[in-house]
Amino acid sequence: MKYGTDIVFRYIGARIAYYRILNGLAPEELADAVNIDQAVLQRIEAGTYQKELHMSLLQVIADALQVDCETMLQVCDADMKYLLAHSSK
Repeated sequence: MKYGTDIVFRYIGARIAYYRILNGLAPEELADAVNIDQAVLQRIEAGTYQKELHMSLLQVIADALQVDCETMLQVCDADMKYLLAHSSK
């Protein structure tokens, strides 16, 4: 199944937020750990930092969360369908 880029970035952002919370990190702690502004992390987690979310930044975030980058990019159809159904756009 193909998905639009907006929903994919929202999904990646939600996974980052999930693993951040799972690791017991506040947004400012993760932002500090990966040397980005907290506002940037908030946009990444919200899925609105699309044009500038490079693989290198995603890798740094994944490393800080002790998750491999592949895990961040794995698409689960059930999760994507949920996001699509509950999308505010």
